[in-house]
Amino acid sequence: MSRARDRARRLAPGTYMELRFEDLVADPEPNLRRIAEFVELPWDARMLTYHQGAEERMSEVIRDFHPMGGGTITAEERKRQHELVSSPPSSSRVGRWRTEMSKEDRQAFEGVAGKLLAELGYDV
Repeated sequence: MSRARDRARRLAPGTYMELRFEDLVADPEPNLRRIAEFVELPWDARMLTYHQGAEERMSEVIRDFHPMGGGTITAEERKRQHELVSSPPSSSRVGRWRTEMSKEDRQAFEGVAGKLLAELGYDV
């Protein structure tokens, strides 16, 4: 986030936006409308139901991937990375890092990112 924000300061005004996942899942329609407007797409209510039919669309693109930086992301790994795309965003995923990370990992994470997390409105 810090790097994206630093780079965004060098962009033309109106070419960068941030949206917190928590805000998206709490109130999807106005946030999706805001995104569509930002990227100059007409609003379509199907944006709210993208997950319906996602499995079929994903089956067309799940294959080994060779990123420009080298290496391979296998089709199996890509499928795992995209497993939630066939479900609507869920507020149950909000804040999971607080309960699913070990205390030590959480402390290390907050030590590195705590200032930015607070700036972004997260309780640390």
